[in-house]
Amino acid sequence: MGPDGHPVTRDMAYLALETNGKWLYELAPTGPIYRLSTDLLTDPSVTAAEQMEGVTQWRGTPTVSGMTLDDKATLYLTDIENGRLLSFDTARLPHILLVSPRLVQAGIPGWVKTSAQNDTAGTIWVPAGHVLLRIVLH
Repeated sequence: MGPDGHPVTRDMAYLALETNGKWLYELAPTGPIYRLSTDLLTDPSVTAAEQMEGVTQWRGTPTVSGMTLDDKATLYLTDIENGRLLSFDTARLPHILLVSPRLVQAGIPGWVKTSAQNDTAGTIWVPAGHVLLRIVLH
């Protein structure tokens, strides 16, 4: 609660939680990505002000329609401004995975791990207009 007695809020649209539960990412459609240690959310001794101060800007982004996170803490974003599928690894390095005019109409991507034998294999499903794009990563 803020000093005025109302809940403290942030302007965000998307949330992603690492599979190990350590970091929570938040993103507004026009960026940037923020990151917060979940320890700040679960420790009852942490104040609301400390929680807000613990939110750090992680990376700038273009205008996106959503994000998803794989089990290696790689973020995937649909860049609707430029029609791209992007990824950001844990070092915050951007990678352009796909460029397609269909991605200008993209929705929120979904991640599915497809192979237990291959640590990097996975599929991203992206709604785009009236189709569902299946993008296989190797």
